[in-house]
Amino acid sequence: MNTPQPLAADLLFPALAKELENDPQLAGTLRGLFIVRVLQKGRYVRTWYILFHQDGQATPIVSRSRPTWPILPKGEELPTVMLQVEDKDLVNMATGGRSCLAVYMDGRLHVSGDLYLAIRFAKVLVDAGGVDKTLQLLRQHRVDPFPASSTKPVTPPDAVSLYRFVTSKL
Repeated sequence: MNTPQPLAADLLFPALAKELENDPQLAGTLRGLFIVRVLQKGRYVRTWYILFHQDGQATPIVSRSRPTWPILPKGEELPTVMLQVEDKDLVNMATGGRSCLAVYMDGRLHVSGDLYLAIRFAKVLVDAGGVDKTLQLLRQHRVDPFPASSTKPVTPPDAVSLYRFVTSKL
């Protein structure tokens, strides 16, 4: 019996939470609630919530349950952006293998809300983890972000190999 492939998102988002806790300035001036619906082989699997508030003054909240909405000054709104993406495409964006805009233009990322904020969110993913940390995390947990018909995990040795591997699969 085939065991389901674990989600890379379940490793990436907790790692993002740790990075943002250590350095809230990684978020910069990004504000909003980002709802990330993760798919695996086209089927919905999980939702992650990331709340950026107070322009880097407070640690962003990363959770699998919807966070409590912060109290805002009268008349101020906090934008909400929903992203729906395949787990492997999320890894591509987190490692910088493909830009958020490229994945969006390919129809592999669906955004409800402000596309510019979605692009800024993807930049925070890259800045917080980047290629080396993301690959190390995936290798450590033996997660194959690019499942194919083979059962052998794919672990490219460096960023250039990852980029070549990802672009060859498109």
